[in-house]
Amino acid sequence: MRVLELFAGYGSQALALENLGIEFTSDISEIDKYAIQAYNQLHGDTHNWGDITKIDEKQLPYYDLITYSSPCQDFSVAGLGRGGDMGSGTRSSLLWECERIIRVVKPKYLLMENVKNLVGEKHKHNFIRWLRVLEMMGYQNYWKVLNAKDYGVPQNRERVFVVSILGCGQYLFPNPVKLEKRLKDVLEPLVDEKYYLPQEKVDKLLLNVDKEISNTIRCGGGGSLDGKHTWDVVAVASRGRNPENPSDRTAGAPTEQRLEINNTGCSNTLTSVEKDNYILEPQVKQVGNLIQTDSFGGNPERGRVYSDKGISPCLSTMQGGGLEPKITENLRIRKLTPRECWRLMGVRDEQFNKLHDISNSQLYKLAGNSIVVDVLMGIFKNLLVDDKGTSGQLTLF
Repeated sequence: MRVLELFAGYGSQALALENLGIEFTSDISEIDKYAIQAYNQLHGDTHNWGDITKIDEKQLPYYDLITYSSPCQDFSVAGLGRGGDMGSGTRSSLLWECERIIRVVKPKYLLMENVKNLVGEKHKHNFIRWLRVLEMMGYQNYWKVLNAKDYGVPQNRERVFVVSILGCGQYLFPNPVKLEKRLKDVLEPLVDEKYYLPQEKVDKLLLNVDKEISNTIRCGGGGSLDGKHTWDVVAVASRGRNPENPSDRTAGAPTEQRLEINNTGCSNTLTSVEKDNYILEPQVKQVGNLIQTDSFGGNPERGRVYSDKGISPCLSTMQGGGLEPKITENLRIRKLTPRECWRLMGVRDEQFNKLHDISNSQLYKLAGNSIVVDVLMGIFKNLLVDDKGTSGQLTLF
């Protein structure tokens, strides 16, 4: 099977096909040099047609499958909402560049992915118009909003997918599966100090947070601090551009960061901005020493007792005199590491390990702009593997 990935990124579609064991060759259209670098490191040297606006569609060979995930910024709620009208010149209007390519190549299958807001009230006119264009070309379209947390990945990431089949053909989207993983399952056991926020910034965030939420955090209502729950270490530094009017996202509007309780066990949607998603965890602290320090001197390591829950365990008596163990219920906030972000995008460690000479800021950006591999695997499995007699969800439209 021959595949063309438009707006390829690092090739999440190719990763999904590889994971399913589907034999294919791929070409891409991509202009971001770091995405191109990552794609080649993950998949080997790949032919790149470059800027989609400069592709001569008449020079393209036949492809069985074309995937296209055009820029979402102007459709996204987090963006400025400039939309993607044909000829508007916005990044999201690059969707219409796909039309001439599809019209000439006429692949059997198409797969589109974009933010959920594309089917929202403000932008749905473009979505409907696009589906009609494909129908005029002879494609049968099936679309649905899918959430990554319904396909085995602990990230609350909703995206709209459109499967288009040339001629007649039935398609059912994959059924949701029970989420077995939680965010804590993708976290690295040891994280460099550079990922942690300075304590003064943590204190400021806790001061700015709503009192009820702050008390819930400090009392452990969302995690293991109360000894009853698994601490899912989820905290959000969400950005409302205007605290008085959260819907105001105009350029230059004030911004704020605040903590919000998230005890779902899932990460919030990853974005290309690494500061949009933090995790909150109790600080690992020494709470005492089981060895009498007057006999051995200092603070012997073999007698140290630590708590990763923010509370003191039962210790032997220290006979008073100020020798009782002290505990401070400090909280630490850190960024997700690039590896953790890529895990939340369904990228396996052995795949991530192929990447090199790419900065952390670019790794965050690449992950936030990509598609969760596990969701794609479900889509491709129903489309290309179990295309007969498969069970799944009917399209919404």
